[in-house]
Amino acid sequence: MKLGTLTGLQRYVTAFAAVVFLQLQQGIVVETDSPDAHCPDLHQTREAVSSRLGTIQGKGYGARYTIVHAPGEVARDFVRLELSSPEGETLLRRELPIGESCGAVADAIALVLDQYFRALITDDTEQEGVRTAASNDGSPRVDAAITPLSKKRASRETSRPTWLAMLEMAAVSTSSSVAAGARFRALFSPTWHGGIELVIPFSDRIETLANGGEARARSVELGVHLGWGPELGAFRLYLGPTLFALLERGTTTSPLENSTRYRALGGAGGELGLDVRLGERWRTVAFVSGGGIFAESAAFVVAGDEVLRGIGWTGKTGLAVAYAF
Repeated sequence: MKLGTLTGLQRYVTAFAAVVFLQLQQGIVVETDSPDAHCPDLHQTREAVSSRLGTIQGKGYGARYTIVHAPGEVARDFVRLELSSPEGETLLRRELPIGESCGAVADAIALVLDQYFRALITDDTEQEGVRTAASNDGSPRVDAAITPLSKKRASRETSRPTWLAMLEMAAVSTSSSVAAGARFRALFSPTWHGGIELVIPFSDRIETLANGGEARARSVELGVHLGWGPELGAFRLYLGPTLFALLERGTTTSPLENSTRYRALGGAGGELGLDVRLGERWRTVAFVSGGGIFAESAAFVVAGDEVLRGIGWTGKTGLAVAYAF
């Protein structure tokens, strides 16, 4: 009985050592932080990786996966996979759902690793001597889901902002009408952004004159803003200051005077908004902003009386559709 147990243990140790030796020769070692969770089984996962990847030129790559239980309103189990370089840098991190088949999870891990190294082939000019090979040239592509991160690419992605071009419709208080506009935004980090804005109301600001006739002002608003807010999944609530300028063209028609004049108004305020990702490229943004006009270049005066006063408070609320590039 003891002899049989010892023989079985020796066979297990021998098989385990053989798998580790083959993986070292292969260039990548697969480990797990949850060895007692047998879905997927470590030995099965190593075999799937070995069968799909073949041999990786160079040694010291490490793949480590962990079974994660995420309780909550929508409870789920998933496998967190990480690939590290020989220098210990994290090259890849993915969360893979656990389905009904443990073998399918092992195959998914192998597929993710395979596609990582395959994608490096098209970007080998940016790598420092890293060359990869894959054993199955006809394997399905999942490039949309797998993005390799070399040192240069990772630094480029963290330093390059994401640009958003936006078209908006808003209700503005200056002319008590609807306005159309455009925004251009740069995301400096996942929590910070800055942008510029151009808004044109559809209607004029109108004031009836005491001696008859009316005064009209057509305006164009230019603004800059800065926003901060954390990402919560597909949602990002932000808040930040704004600076804006109104360029106005005023005309008066009265028995006493007909004239056309121009002026600039300056103000500051704040904006609160909600950014919602609709997909990889498309977003929608709802916002409300307000501020005070504290400076004007000239006053509109008719027969000694000021009309179309510029100093005061202004507000705006609207919805924008954005495209990232």
